[in-house]
Amino acid sequence: MEEVPYYGMSWFFYLLAAAGFMLFSSWKTKSWSAWIRIPMLCFFAAMAFTPTSTMQGEGWWSPAAIVMVFEIDQNGFAGFWRAGLAIIVSWILLIVATLVARWQLLRMKRSVPKNATIDNSKSDLQAPE
Repeated sequence: MEEVPYYGMSWFFYLLAAAGFMLFSSWKTKSWSAWIRIPMLCFFAAMAFTPTSTMQGEGWWSPAAIVMVFEIDQNGFAGFWRAGLAIIVSWILLIVATLVARWQLLRMKRSVPKNATIDNSKSDLQAPE
């Protein structure tokens, strides 16, 4: 079974390249509006990190974007649905998760008063006197 090390190694390098692309995209779009940046980065992440089965009924997995391109090439637009549906679902889930996380962070930021100071003079970790 010589394919397995190459299979794992190819996934490793693919995920490494996808993570590098995500970091680069995040860095280049830092000044963009959140209304454009968040859906775009979520779409890139969904395209890069969503896996799907390489062939129906097989145990091998591949990036859904690559499978989608080959399916569209061989089966036309009907081939889009096998891998494209997984990308669309993961994109929507990523957007919802990101918006919920941003909402939680903004809510936490609002709950802390602006003039709050931390008093480190008496800590619970100090030995009793």
